[in-house]
Amino acid sequence: MSLKFNEALKILSEGLPKPSESESKLYTQDAVEISEKINLELINMNSIFKERVNDWIDTCTYLQKDIYKIWIPMLRINMPFKIEPRLVGGHPFRVFRLKTSVYHPAVENGYVNGLKLTKLFYWDIRQAILRMGKINCKSGRTYNNLHTGLFEDDGNQYLKIVIKEYEEQEAPSILYQFALSFTFSHESPAYHFHHNFFRQTQKSVFNSIAANISEMVNKINVLLLQLHLDSSLTVEKMHNIVSYTMFQSPEGKFEEILLEAMTKFIPFLKNSGPLKCACGKLWQFKQADSVKVSELKAVFGME
Repeated sequence: MSLKFNEALKILSEGLPKPSESESKLYTQDAVEISEKINLELINMNSIFKERVNDWIDTCTYLQKDIYKIWIPMLRINMPFKIEPRLVGGHPFRVFRLKTSVYHPAVENGYVNGLKLTKLFYWDIRQAILRMGKINCKSGRTYNNLHTGLFEDDGNQYLKIVIKEYEEQEAPSILYQFALSFTFSHESPAYHFHHNFFRQTQKSVFNSIAANISEMVNKINVLLLQLHLDSSLTVEKMHNIVSYTMFQSPEGKFEEILLEAMTKFIPFLKNSGPLKCACGKLWQFKQADSVKVSELKAVFGME
C-alpha cells in the first residue's frame, strides 16, 4: 500500500534496529574512568580548577559508527568566589559583566575576564592530558592517542578532548567537546562566555537541543549503516552536518532534514555512488509524495 512520503519514512525509521547497548555501556564505563583520571590529574597539579568540575560524562559521545549517545556540549565549573552581575546596557541581548572583589588570575580591573578564564582551564586540561599519556581502562581497552583543542564558533569558545585507541583511527573512540558554564556560589545562576560578555546559561534549553540533535543523528546513522558506506563519513561529521541542517530547518521535519543532510554528506565520501543513488530515489519519492514502505526499504538495502 502506498503512503505519503513522510508517513512511510516514519514507519521505516521506527522499525530500525537499535544500537548495541552492551557496547555503549563499555564505552560509558571507559568515559567515566577517563573523567575521573582527568579530575585526579587536576588535583595532582594543584590546579585552580581541582574539584570544581561537574558533568564530564554529559559532554562526551562515542563516535564509532554504531554507537552514539546524547551529547550536551556544556561543562559546568563551580568557581570559588562570588560575583555581582552587572547588566550591560544598550546591548541587543541580555548580557552581563561579572564584578568581583577577589584576587584571581582571571580577574582584571575588578571583573571576570571570560576569555582568560576559559584559556586558563584549557591550559590546565591540556597539561593534565599530557601527563596522563596513555590510558588503560578496566574494560581492557587502551587509549594510546589523546589530544586537546580550543576553537571559537559563533562567539563561543569550545574545548575538545580527542580519545583514540590508535593514532590512525579516523573517528575518535570518545570525544569530549564543550563550552564552559560557570557558577559562583550555590545561589548563583550559571553563566557562559559569549563574545565579550557573559550570558546566563539555560541548561534545560541546551539539554533539549542536544537531545533532539542526538535523536536525529541516531535515526540517520542507523539508516545509513544499511548502505555500508565507507568510513570517510565519520559520525562526528554527520553530527555537525545534521546540527547545521536542523538549525536551518526550524520545523524539524525528519524527511527534509534527512534529504538535506544526505546531500551534504556526499562530498565527504570516497565512494559516493551508493549515497547519490539513494538520494536520487528519495527525492523522486518525495516529489511524487507516494511510496510503499517496501520501496523505501529497497533504497537502503533492507529488503
